[in-house]
Amino acid sequence: MKKVIRMLFTLSVLLLITSCGFKTPEKNNNINVMFLSEIPKAYEESIVNLISTPAIDEANLDLNLVLYPASHEKLTIEIVAKQTDIFVVDYSLRHILLDPYGLTPLDQFNELLPNNSLVEEFTLEDDASGQVHLYALPITNDSKFLEDLGLVVPSPMLAVIVSHSDHPEIALEILEKLL
Repeated sequence: MKKVIRMLFTLSVLLLITSCGFKTPEKNNNINVMFLSEIPKAYEESIVNLISTPAIDEANLDLNLVLYPASHEKLTIEIVAKQTDIFVVDYSLRHILLDPYGLTPLDQFNELLPNNSLVEEFTLEDDASGQVHLYALPITNDSKFLEDLGLVVPSPMLAVIVSHSDHPEIALEILEKLL
């Protein structure tokens, strides 16, 4: 009887180990961009055309764009889901999104941005290192991106790259197109 119990226990442990697996996480084949703003869904194709880069094709990635009305709840859900590489959100959502812990520093854009209060507001101190970094890019009605779309938005937007993005280099290229 003891042998049967040991054998069942051993098989159970083996089954448990193999079913949980030691699979390494695969790299995501998508670059996911989410807009939570006043931009109508009808502009989706135009935005994809404006933000697409050759690097996306070279890396065999699919660009997934989601346009959604500004919503605190939706932003919170998407942050927790960790499926989005780039968020472009309405200024009213900045307090939910601006946290150095979950964002990629964007200091390389400092020279491209006008020196204004939005840039100062999006520059935060990293608690871990004590260094100050730019974490969000302001997108205003003066941006080439909105001018090319022919849109005027009621309030500025901000764009960020999340720290868990599988494709940070490509995300940086996309952000450059949003300026």
